[in-house]
Amino acid sequence: MEHACNRCGAAVADGIPFCQSCGAPQIRVALAETSGLSNPAMTAGSSDDVHPPTHPLSWSELHGLNWSIGLRTAVLSGVISAVAAMITSAVIPVPQFSLLMWMLGGGIISVLIYRRARPIPLTPKNGGKLGALSGVVAFALFFILYSVQALVSKHASEMRSTLEQQLRDQAARSGDPALQHMIEPLLTPQGMSIVIAASLVVSFLLFVILSAIGGALTAWATNDRQRH
Repeated sequence: MEHACNRCGAAVADGIPFCQSCGAPQIRVALAETSGLSNPAMTAGSSDDVHPPTHPLSWSELHGLNWSIGLRTAVLSGVISAVAAMITSAVIPVPQFSLLMWMLGGGIISVLIYRRARPIPLTPKNGGKLGALSGVVAFALFFILYSVQALVSKHASEMRSTLEQQLRDQAARSGDPALQHMIEPLLTPQGMSIVIAASLVVSFLLFVILSAIGGALTAWATNDRQRH
């Protein structure tokens, strides 16, 4: 006895588990008659074919990042956190606190927006990746906005003078001649350029690291809440 392959239609002998033409599994489930009544949707002696999924979803497809959504999410959350950091740091007495808060908040926002667009579990590792990406975007935008503000307001020289004065005050308060000798080269134009560059590197690392922490914690918290 033979039957037609459920995929390509080639003739397959009964008892052969796979089609010799296309390799499709030949799974046939016969429904037994009960009380002499046949299934109205079937004819007598017929059987249903059970088709396995042609492309089973992998773990990465189920739980990995969808980068097309992730990139849009990271840009949106980075813009939100950078603009919010600029606004709040200008109005609160401790601007450093505002920056740290929105560095962490950028990662939180990115995961929340991503989960809204793709409501499936997101691992803390992938949440951290998404947060770190939003931190990169936030730093780039914050740097641009801060530079424009400094140029437009013509406070760049004042900020440089303030930084120099802070270094001098730090050296004076320490009372350590060795520290004063170490700080003195930093007060030159070349030294101040090094200080500014180092400050930018530290700011970049803080944006990325804190945003990644915020994203990882939010992914873990939302997954835990979903399980309960």
